[in-house]
Amino acid sequence: AYMELLNNSEVEAVLIASPAYTHPEFVEAAVAAGVHIYCEKPVAIDVQGVKRIEKAGQSINGKLSMVVGFQIRHATAYQEMVKRVQEGAIGDLVTAQLYYLASGLPIHPIENMSKTEAKIRNQFHFRSLSGGILLDQGIHMLDVCSWTLQRKPLLAMGSGGRDHNNAFGDAWNNYQIIYKYPNDIKVSFHSTQLGPNFGDVCARFLGTKGTATAHYSVFIDGENAWDSGILRHKGASEDREQQAAGVFTSALHDSNENKVKSFIGSIQSGKYLNEANSGATSTYTAILGRMAAERGEQVLWDAMLNSNESINPNLNLAQFD
Repeated sequence: AYMELLNNSEVEAVLIASPAYTHPEFVEAAVAAGVHIYCEKPVAIDVQGVKRIEKAGQSINGKLSMVVGFQIRHATAYQEMVKRVQEGAIGDLVTAQLYYLASGLPIHPIENMSKTEAKIRNQFHFRSLSGGILLDQGIHMLDVCSWTLQRKPLLAMGSGGRDHNNAFGDAWNNYQIIYKYPNDIKVSFHSTQLGPNFGDVCARFLGTKGTATAHYSVFIDGENAWDSGILRHKGASEDREQQAAGVFTSALHDSNENKVKSFIGSIQSGKYLNEANSGATSTYTAILGRMAAERGEQVLWDAMLNSNESINPNLNLAQFD
């Protein structure tokens, strides 16, 4: 069906929002068809897939736009915070604390379905379809870290598992990862998909002169204090008054709109965007953490790349022909 779409001469751009295991194949087909690409994160679920995305990105540089669905990079408040951190507002960066604490996922009904159909309709429960929670959810905070630090981790170590989970699926629902970056910057990352309620997301950067914190509010404390104006606590009475006056409650309020404008604008202007490399870096970073946790040992960045990890989704799609 996706090839029928790409063979339509009136199609100028495509949105790839299918299960993540399909992204490399769909991106390559879109490149071959000469259409612009908005690909959701992650760009792939394994090392081989990310390498295919990098190669596709190299082939279209200056010819087509290819963007990746990290909309946080287009949130005005986040952009200002990252700019200030990179300009030295919090001094020398010492460490970062990241987390993505989400609620558990329900299982969609699977009665009278083949194994393949049941997996597809519950793709996020399967590592071989979605890549797992580090690649599907936690990757957003890892991308903020990559964007802010402008460098790749040297190594990772971690743990995790399928705690308090049912028997359906194989994706882990919690990870605890420590990354080591150049200049001895340590980054801790906690990702969960547990319980009935959504928790919070956070990227906090600690430096010698202050701390930059990005939840759904964004601010800097310390010598060069700054506040984005986004509400920090939605429950306080004074905050409710501000909310009634039109003060935004989420630093992401303009992220999707700005992301779409950027993508469409690049096509209209001919100043094409290519986010294949940044999308690959953040996906590799998530894979590195997953690999370290699953192996229960320290994994170097180069070892992760050289592993050429390839994950087979093991789907019988012929039954749907």
